[in-house]
Amino acid sequence: MTIAIARQGQLLICNKFPYKTSADMAYFVVFVLDSLQLKTADLKTYLYGEITAYSEEYQLIKKFLLSPHFGTYPAGLVFGEAFENLPEHRYYTLFNMPFVTSNP
Repeated sequence: MTIAIARQGQLLICNKFPYKTSADMAYFVVFVLDSLQLKTADLKTYLYGEITAYSEEYQLIKKFLLSPHFGTYPAGLVFGEAFENLPEHRYYTLFNMPFVTSNP
């Protein structure tokens, strides 16, 4: 799991945390928020990757993060019909590859 937190356009943290259980995942989220002294009421939370609204991780995380949202496709890209049935948050890293590999 990667946790990235920004405030007013400034990156506060971006770090990867390996976990095996949903309790481990929740611990890392709480640890980061506590370390940065952030209140969950002040956060807009976006989830990306292999997570669903029915997963154990999501059910646990929504207990202490107020209304987490699933992310959407990156702005500036147009997707065809083949992508209609894919959740927008699922392959976020892959969908952002054009921005990483393009020349400035």
